[in-house]
Amino acid sequence: MKKIFILTAIIFISLQPLALAEINSVSLEVKGLSCPFCALGLEKQLKKVKAVEKADVHLKKGRTDLTLKPGQPFELKTIQRAVKEAGFTLEDIYVEISGVIEEDKAGMLVLVSTGDNERFLLFDEGHKENESKEFLKAEVKDQLLSAKQAKKMVVVNGVIHEHANLPFGLMVEQVKIEE
Repeated sequence: MKKIFILTAIIFISLQPLALAEINSVSLEVKGLSCPFCALGLEKQLKKVKAVEKADVHLKKGRTDLTLKPGQPFELKTIQRAVKEAGFTLEDIYVEISGVIEEDKAGMLVLVSTGDNERFLLFDEGHKENESKEFLKAEVKDQLLSAKQAKKMVVVNGVIHEHANLPFGLMVEQVKIEE
């Protein structure tokens, strides 16, 4: 009985990092930062967010890198609200997200983040110019479909976009297939 308990505990502990590895990194592009006091105000507001452990505000770049607390759910709406309450405009949210690829009913590829199962509709810059309703370049789509078929984890870097009545969109900048 003791061996079963220990084995169960080891399996449970070994699975924990995977369950918490949803959004790996977050960097915010913020407009309106003009002085060190602005940076301090934004940092204080972001640190109030439950999922944020640390906020590094880069005044000259207009960018803020967030360190997330392990095991805390990350809510994008909360970050957006914190930036607005600090008196600034959030332009873009750059992220690195680990997850698996799924296809929705319309055939669009979706990244489902590990741990929290947040869904992100995937597209790239070329989708605006493409009249065939393809949202990803063929090369990227093939890479993602291959990962889906092989049931491999992917890491996607990109910019989050919000859409009404849809999951967040993620403009794909880089894809890495986990081995």
